[in-house]
Amino acid sequence: MNAKLTAKETALLTAVAEGHFSFFDEGLVDGSGIWTTCMTEEIAGSTKYAVSASERGVATVINSLGRKGYLLTTTNEDGTWTEITATGEAWIAEFNGETGEEVLEEAIAERITKTAEEAPVDDAQVHEYTEGDAEWIVTTFADNSNTLRRRRQVNGAWRTDFWGTTADGKKVSILSRDAKAARAAGKFTI
Repeated sequence: MNAKLTAKETALLTAVAEGHFSFFDEGLVDGSGIWTTCMTEEIAGSTKYAVSASERGVATVINSLGRKGYLLTTTNEDGTWTEITATGEAWIAEFNGETGEEVLEEAIAERITKTAEEAPVDDAQVHEYTEGDAEWIVTTFADNSNTLRRRRQVNGAWRTDFWGTTADGKKVSILSRDAKAARAAGKFTI
């Protein structure tokens, strides 16, 4: 992949790829995540995955993987959330022997379908299209707010970006969970 990984970083990503953690309910894909405290508690001191003996040490490795683009960590009033990025998803797929173009295309198609199915039919219009090498999904809500998802390959790894536009036209960069929250609420707000 893009950055050289340390033994501890490789051990943590290997644990993710082998399904060691209790979360990642959406699968080992871009945007799927786990509470950071759960992640640190579930792997600290593991003899199988030599990440760190302490939860604090595991958190350091998580932050390092974040700087290298494999994980994304965000903090809000509920705690700190760690999710897999497109780069992390590509590393996991490669680790699990799923490097073929067909597998990536299947994953994209599955995610696009799942996104379209999650949108409330009465409250939102979902429009999917491809432009150049990027795949786009625009979800427009009844109040004219929307979310926009772009997925494309950058330096051999899949990258997914999200934006939201409020009903009054203010556009901001968001996380995948913000797009999901907008679908659940039936509108995008800041």
